[in-house]
Amino acid sequence: MRTRLIAVFSILLLFLTTGALAYTLDDAQSVADRANTVVETLIANAEKTAEVLTENYGKLAEMCKDNEYLLSLLEENYNRTIYILGTGLAETAFRISSAAIDKIAMMGYRAECYYVSITLGNQVFQIDPIIIIDD
Repeated sequence: MRTRLIAVFSILLLFLTTGALAYTLDDAQSVADRANTVVETLIANAEKTAEVLTENYGKLAEMCKDNEYLLSLLEENYNRTIYILGTGLAETAFRISSAAIDKIAMMGYRAECYYVSITLGNQVFQIDPIIIIDD
């Protein structure tokens, strides 16, 4: 996971640091699209991970159904793991979107985040892809 994040940030830095002196709206939209593609990939990966965690939780909960203590520990760990997954996703998406918005601003255009709700397991997180504001 750490290696994947480093690779994502390296790619993001590469496309954020390249560019010409004159920028068009298409150039700015391209930056937004690339950032949103990275965020969408992170969301898809987090959803797959949450799905596996939820399936495993269900199987283990069935095995522990007669032991309330084990069941409560399992539920606590499941909820904590989903929370860590979701907050990590939200923080990473925010960093990517913020960097892209800064790049778009440097290009002379305005962009902002819009939030979408993503459900992972039994929890909802707000993730922030970006949109170009063409004044």
